[in-house]
Amino acid sequence: MQISPHKITIAFFLNEKSVEIAVLPCFSALELLRDTFALNGTKESCSEGDCGACTIALGTVEDGEMKYRAVNSCILPAVRLHGKHIITIEGLAEKNRLHLIQQAMLDHHAVQCGYCSPGIVMSLFCLFANGEHQSEADILGALEGNLCRCTGYDSIFNAAKSIRSHLKKSDAGAVAEMVPPFIPDIRKKLTKLSTDVKYVETTQANNSKPAAYFLPKTIAEFFDLTRKLNDSGTCRIINGGTDVMVETNLQRTYPDVIVDISSISELNFIRQHKNVISIGAGVNFTQLLENPMIQRQIPILTKAITLIGSKQIRNVATLVGNVANASPIADGAVALLGMNSQLMILSDKGERKIKLQDLYKDYKKTSLRTREIISAVEVPIPSGFVSFEKSSKRVAVDIASVNSCCYITSDNGKVKDFRLAFGGIDVHPVLSRKCPEYLIGRKLNDETISQCVKITADEFQPISDIRGSAHFRRILIRNQVIKHMHKYFDAIKT
Repeated sequence: MQISPHKITIAFFLNEKSVEIAVLPCFSALELLRDTFALNGTKESCSEGDCGACTIALGTVEDGEMKYRAVNSCILPAVRLHGKHIITIEGLAEKNRLHLIQQAMLDHHAVQCGYCSPGIVMSLFCLFANGEHQSEADILGALEGNLCRCTGYDSIFNAAKSIRSHLKKSDAGAVAEMVPPFIPDIRKKLTKLSTDVKYVETTQANNSKPAAYFLPKTIAEFFDLTRKLNDSGTCRIINGGTDVMVETNLQRTYPDVIVDISSISELNFIRQHKNVISIGAGVNFTQLLENPMIQRQIPILTKAITLIGSKQIRNVATLVGNVANASPIADGAVALLGMNSQLMILSDKGERKIKLQDLYKDYKKTSLRTREIISAVEVPIPSGFVSFEKSSKRVAVDIASVNSCCYITSDNGKVKDFRLAFGGIDVHPVLSRKCPEYLIGRKLNDETISQCVKITADEFQPISDIRGSAHFRRILIRNQVIKHMHKYFDAIKT
């Protein structure tokens, strides 16, 4: 199939206005907002989803009500605005009156240079717009993806707490005070907006990449498309796209074609069968965090996910994408590896199942065959002790120097099953082979733990890079193994 450069016509609502526009495949939402609509309140700084200056509110209808999620517009493809309601900083204030959040930022001296302020305001808007009285922990969580380099976080935090206090006392109600007056009308119109994206051939793209961006809506449509694209150069399959967009923004490496599977509803599921929970490729991290089944049955996965990126990242990125990306330090992949997870691999010829440990072959290389995708990950509900550790400079929005997941079951005081997965110490997430060989059948005590620590530290040959020397990583390996064991003994005492 010869790929003709094209634009994609998308329809969405931007603040109070309805928009229909043709965008280039390479456009980010940030470029569209600033360059096309001149909404320059949304700032560009890091271009990799780390600073939060570009945060916007992305709204969808959920259970008949508008739900707004904070997202980084710098790493969100413009095509993904289709069918959504976007609120930028320009859409909050009414006429000459500042929005409640903007006024609180001023009143508490939470603005200095102002470059980060629009993103902070939008993150707080998404936190409070859902009508719940948020805790201080919720406020900190909402702001973890927003950096400020001059004002000081205490002032911002105080502003947010004052908003919370005000909303608790409000007679009008939190939602009425927080959301702009045009929201109810937008909700009605958005439920009726069912237009599919349209592809329009263009010469404007010239030699820019990607030349094409496809958004299939069904699995059948996806495989029909990939068959046609077989000889069309590099093709990247994305869902959240948070990693691919960083590559295009910073490294200027572009695939020829992007196939975005985020609109395939068949891949968006979380379900339990017996003692296994299946998580579809379309499920993002926020969906997992908010799912009662995951919270109840696999709480360690919830813990690992809270350490991935920021709220803006988790609102878009997916667990299956975290696995398929084959990063050496993928937090989700390491947690799943420790829990002996399996992958459902789907192709136009059928379905097969593999262990996660058999997916990785080399750095960023997997065993996936041509026209195969990971349709779901199957996670056994843990029947024993499980623990996750991550060592990084920052708690949020940071890549681990070393991360690990430990799983232990015992019988009559002796280790029956033992799995220890690591990230950051090899070209892909790995399992310790030697430690289980030594521990299974033995009792855990000071002697066996000490030997396990030594075996594990000697088993791997970590590299030195910007996130730590090989020596430092060996120390982290030892410390994390010891910490897992301490938590295990604390668990069996209770």
